[in-house]
Amino acid sequence: MKFLLFPALLASLTTAHFTINYPPSRGTDEETQSEFPCGGFSKSSSRTKISLSSPSFPISVDMGHDQTAVRFLLAVGSAPGTNYNITLSKTFRVEGLGEFCVPNVILSEDILGSKLEDQLNMTLQVQANGHPDGGLYACADLQLTTEAVPGPSKSICKNNTGITAVPFTGAAADRNANVSTPEGKSQGGEEIKNEGESHAPFLTGGAVLQAVAWGVLGVSVLGSLAIS
Repeated sequence: MKFLLFPALLASLTTAHFTINYPPSRGTDEETQSEFPCGGFSKSSSRTKISLSSPSFPISVDMGHDQTAVRFLLAVGSAPGTNYNITLSKTFRVEGLGEFCVPNVILSEDILGSKLEDQLNMTLQVQANGHPDGGLYACADLQLTTEAVPGPSKSICKNNTGITAVPFTGAAADRNANVSTPEGKSQGGEEIKNEGESHAPFLTGGAVLQAVAWGVLGVSVLGSLAIS
């Protein structure tokens, strides 16, 4: 017996697990998104410039799963290989589909472990996992500059209705998203003391960030997620 799939269903089966909307990503391919470190894509021929006068940028992603463990990492250099060793955010869960944005990820010498310099190349890696096992990756190439750089349009950074981000705690927050379940557990299934999640979400739709104690995004994320 043969079964026919409707076009809408076919489209849903080929939609990427997640995509980076901003900064512009290297690309996204459903077939290779599980390939570390950048979903099968090499470095871009162009980099998003970030002004040294205000070294910060938004991260906007489009979520294709209703529950996803997410982590933001950074590598310094023109060809960092697999050395994504700078944590911009500890692992957390995004609940809901569609656009999710952190509007103000701040870079500093303390975070990078080196001086912020003109023409310093960096690569953002977004790790995600919407399945019981396996990781998903996408990257965006960046460059610091002394030039005056206009910021992205406010329309770039918005949160879809119903999107909620929940901070993990303990070992769950420290574990990379590529080895985490969306619930914050180890993919190996082992129970680890003090791992889990906060009881309150820190973002719901366009609501103001709730006062929860949770890691860092750049220097500070508290108060930065009041985005409509």
